[in-house]
Amino acid sequence: TGCAPEFNSTMAEPVEKLKTIREGSAEILVAEHVFYNPVQEFNRDLSICVLATFSRVWQRERAEARRKKAKDGPAEVVELVAGQRCEQGLRILEALSATGLRSVRYANEIPGVKEIVANDLSKSAVESIENSVRHNKLEHLITPSFNDAMTLMYTSTHPDKRFTAIDLDPYGHPTRFLDGAVQSIED
Repeated sequence: TGCAPEFNSTMAEPVEKLKTIREGSAEILVAEHVFYNPVQEFNRDLSICVLATFSRVWQRERAEARRKKAKDGPAEVVELVAGQRCEQGLRILEALSATGLRSVRYANEIPGVKEIVANDLSKSAVESIENSVRHNKLEHLITPSFNDAMTLMYTSTHPDKRFTAIDLDPYGHPTRFLDGAVQSIED
């Protein structure tokens, strides 16, 4: 992979034993046993297009609401740049991250993001996410999380902890995750 054989206290294995996967603007490092589905690349491309459009529309609507609240004063213009933290931006949850590829692509390709929480219940998956976040220098945007998706969503129901967008990409049917997602999404 071209990575130096170094160890990190949060990694279970040396970096050189990880395989590199490239997709879109992302390059991730994953252990052989972490789930990655290359067939879903188009799905990830589509998710990025939808969220990038949503981010622009959402920011425009928020700016208009601030302008009206200020009684037709000048609206604060927020520059939306992919890869840069936007303090008034989207909080995105990737509840079932696996490799974290989608989160890395979101951080690199969607403008107007405040934070992305890349969550998984597998410790080795979260270690791969941590490696990929560091490798892509995205610590300012992506927060790796080792948690049950439902528990994470139900503990994120306070208005200050809610998410603007929740990505549920389960291996199977998403029904069991819907209530938690609805409870933890912004109004």
